[in-house]
Amino acid sequence: MTDLTFSDETNPPDPKYVEQLVAKELFDMDHREREAVMEELHGVRSLTVTENPAEELQYLQALQEELNNISNTDELKRPFLQAMAMGSEFIHTRDFRLRAERYDAAKAAVRLCKCLHCLQKWYGDFALVRPLYLTDLEEQSLKFLKEGYSQLLPTRDRSGRRVIVQVGSFGPEYEEMAKIRAMTYLALVASQDETTQRKGLIILTWVNIGIMNAHMKNRRNGRSLNNMKDWLDSLPVRFSGFHGCMPNEPIYNILKALYLTFFPREHRPKIRVHSGTNVEIEYSLRQFGIPVDDIPRTPSGSVKTKNAVRFLKIRTAMDNYRKQQECALKALNNGSQLDPAKLAMYNRPFPGIECPDLHCVLFRKSGVAWDHPGNVEFRSLIQEREADRSKQKTLMQKDAYLHGIIQEAYQRGFRFLLFDSSNNWYTEILDYETVRKHVFQAVRDQTRRSRARKNLQTTKSSTRDFAAVDGSKRPHGSMCGFFTAM
Repeated sequence: MTDLTFSDETNPPDPKYVEQLVAKELFDMDHREREAVMEELHGVRSLTVTENPAEELQYLQALQEELNNISNTDELKRPFLQAMAMGSEFIHTRDFRLRAERYDAAKAAVRLCKCLHCLQKWYGDFALVRPLYLTDLEEQSLKFLKEGYSQLLPTRDRSGRRVIVQVGSFGPEYEEMAKIRAMTYLALVASQDETTQRKGLIILTWVNIGIMNAHMKNRRNGRSLNNMKDWLDSLPVRFSGFHGCMPNEPIYNILKALYLTFFPREHRPKIRVHSGTNVEIEYSLRQFGIPVDDIPRTPSGSVKTKNAVRFLKIRTAMDNYRKQQECALKALNNGSQLDPAKLAMYNRPFPGIECPDLHCVLFRKSGVAWDHPGNVEFRSLIQEREADRSKQKTLMQKDAYLHGIIQEAYQRGFRFLLFDSSNNWYTEILDYETVRKHVFQAVRDQTRRSRARKNLQTTKSSTRDFAAVDGSKRPHGSMCGFFTAM
């Protein structure tokens, strides 16, 4: 099968030729594999491997054997050996080794070596030892993120995956490597999320001429394709879907062909191009479970930066917290005594949650979290138990009823989160009395809504006495869509 390449470096590929090749690639796939990829792309199925903790040690041993099989003289393995010599614990995280390649030890070993190789090349030796801080990015990459050209959405798709969005002109004034470092930072942040580790990461690009001109410029000197392949093959996260959005205009047929050729062949079955007006594109994206209301783009194409600013503030706070933990760890290793407050912080994870998972119940004012999947499911739980509420007469019975709802919520895997407006993040509610207070309010609000629905009864509102006053021959119907009671 001929791969997608430029026959002429100065001209883009023929759109019809590209579409035919992509269609043939899909046709040549096994029908079961093609169906599985389609279902995962829509967010209704995941190709992740069912994890068995009892077999994890076996997988790790297989990974170590595959790493040993790679020659120490191989240039690809040099950063790995260097990281081991530096005493790096960063390389031992499970997202690096197993989930990104769905527990395929041979592929995981190669991805681990490639990841370390690229991190060292793009950032420096320190990237072999610890996770990246926001301050590790140079000025251009930071400015690129602040201007919102590439963002992590604050919400997830229908299967719980994080979504990276590229919007606007994608910063044509920035150097290619500055964008790659910024995009890599976002992908590494997403890879720290356990659900995304298992189910993959989504990339959504709102394609425009500015983005394509920048890619064409880099492609002519061979950089764009190499960087894209390195980026996809090295990051410690699996990519489960790519969405390209563009107007349905003749010039964008060429851009569609260019967009498809930017990806290696193994990733093209996961690509979907959405063409049309803004409304049509958003409707199409909804079918794939993409939270379109959070896409940081106005109808005119301007970039919204509110979420980008919030994200950078949270990451700065998280980085400062991690640095304090590292200082506490060094002090402990040196035999120093720590005061109880610092020692407690060292043993406690960062309290803020930037992007809640789907199974979280969010308590936030102004109904912002009304449509969050966890809130919808929790309201269904309350409705299931609503018939029992009227049977509770004493305070003890009512307290037991409320306790039963809370316990069932925990059994279903719910986590209760409260929005911290001063820091713009969520914190988990661990105190039972606080959980009880918020659940009581949720039950009370549900009861009020149920009563309001019951009170919307039809009323007799005949207008027969006023028939034909305005020249009509029939009596007027009732207002607001209610039927006239008979």
